[in-house]
Amino acid sequence: MATSERIRALRKEQLHLTQEAFGKPLGLSRANIANIEAGRITVTDRVIASVCKEFGVSEKWLKTGEGEMLAPLTRSETISKFAGSLANEGDYSFRNQLVEVLAELSEPEWETLEGIAKKLAKKSQGETP
Repeated sequence: MATSERIRALRKEQLHLTQEAFGKPLGLSRANIANIEAGRITVTDRVIASVCKEFGVSEKWLKTGEGEMLAPLTRSETISKFAGSLANEGDYSFRNQLVEVLAELSEPEWETLEGIAKKLAKKSQGETP
């Protein structure tokens, strides 16, 4: 599979985006994306770098097809992605309300919550807390 075909597979099968929606954050038109996917124009290093950065794609996979499609996220990236998704939800969504309550916990409340989490982990492993 060529890089152009991997871009098409990423866009359609993983991200479920139109060519226009995929190209917009990359600064590319729908026609540019169509031409890239069809192999009519060469995929530049700038486009590869932009796709990897914008969509969290492994550069190795995009260039060679080796490894995993999506690059593993660091803990900070995971938290940032989650926080960004909260901004797109209503203030009264369950996730926003839960995060707000957690943000207001005192240190002793965090310690209590940590204790509960540890008990749950032991219980799920079949241990007696």
